[in-house]
Amino acid sequence: MNKTSVSTDEKLSPNPHLIVCGQGRPLLFLHGYLSSKESFSLQINYFSKYFKVFAPDMAGFNGRLMPYPYALSDYARDVSRLIDRIVKEEGEKVNVVAHSFGARVLFKLLPDTRIDKIVLTGAAGIKPRFSIKKSLRVARYKIRKKLGLDVSRFGSSDYKALDPVMKQSFVKIVGERLENRIKRVKKPCLIVSGTLDTETPLYTAKRLNKLITSSRLITIRKAGHFAFIDDAHAFNLIVKEFLL
Repeated sequence: MNKTSVSTDEKLSPNPHLIVCGQGRPLLFLHGYLSSKESFSLQINYFSKYFKVFAPDMAGFNGRLMPYPYALSDYARDVSRLIDRIVKEEGEKVNVVAHSFGARVLFKLLPDTRIDKIVLTGAAGIKPRFSIKKSLRVARYKIRKKLGLDVSRFGSSDYKALDPVMKQSFVKIVGERLENRIKRVKKPCLIVSGTLDTETPLYTAKRLNKLITSSRLITIRKAGHFAFIDDAHAFNLIVKEFLL
């Protein structure tokens, strides 16, 4: 991101882990796992023409300290405190755009009267279907772990690269079921899914669409898990129309 294109709002304490820019109604961006606020660079520059944009780094990412292994409730608490500050200073409800893990955090917050409209993209929180091969691998992992055998060769490369605190946090996050909370979402909701998304496949977006009765699903062809980067132009226009 071009750092000259954004600034830190003077009313909020200067913070290297929070971008604030633009004027208008508040719009909050929540990034995905192992990502950062900069993942939304193309959206921050675009939407700051229409909204006052807030984009934080969440704990454990982009150099922001995680003092202990966070659960979703800890992330939700941090975001809730930020929303409190925004609502008090701006005097308006907050619209939220959440990607992947950011959607998990948002689901943990909802229902929330301080939030107006929500946009979900590559949203995590729906239990994926496992292939037979992956199901067998998971079963072998559980058996070996229960027997006290070595399980170091199991797990994704991303997980193996995490430090011990982040690993404990990751287990807490992915182990929490969210379907019942998702069913309670009544906010106007736009779900944007890339047709080539393999991390949160299209069927999970369709499941979200079914669970959230107030939602609308739009797909972006030839876009993956980061649809808002793969086709930023289409994503930005779709979301702007929904929010405005």
